[in-house]
Amino acid sequence: MRKSHLARPSLSCLLCLTLLLAGCTINVGGCGMNAKHQKTVRLSDAMPPGSTFVAETHNGSITAKGDDVADCNLVATITARARTEEEAIELAEQVEVSLEHDGDRLVVKIKKPANLVNKSVGVSLDATIPNRADLELVTHNGSVSLKDINGRIDAQTHNGKVTTNRVSGSVKLVTHNGSIRIR
Repeated sequence: MRKSHLARPSLSCLLCLTLLLAGCTINVGGCGMNAKHQKTVRLSDAMPPGSTFVAETHNGSITAKGDDVADCNLVATITARARTEEEAIELAEQVEVSLEHDGDRLVVKIKKPANLVNKSVGVSLDATIPNRADLELVTHNGSVSLKDINGRIDAQTHNGKVTTNRVSGSVKLVTHNGSIRIR
């Protein structure tokens, strides 16, 4: 009987200590990530009306605005967090963003460093594209905002809101932890 009374508090203390130490390792509460650096990358490439714009980012928002253009103008904002300003700058410089053609699709490619311990990288995308275009968009921690687009739209976020304004066509919008607002 005496053993079980001592085992519960000891197990609880051990569990709390494990969670505290694990939290600093996996960036819970921002342990050690005091510095932040942002870098902006501007890209442009041909995108005929009726083609598909494809983008996926993990930590960042995606905004797509339609206009009377025949190209894609993309602004990628890279946000790096690390222990020091120097580490954050170095981390942001390691991120590569490009636009690549794949048939009638224009795909945003994001290459980030692997094994980010006590560091993080997010990339937000802001694109101006032809107003007659199809979209395939995914973000995991960020919002999706669409404006003035007519086409087949498949947009989803796991932790963020989805907003549209003057969007028409076949539209599929998904969020797991956020709202959907259609105008």
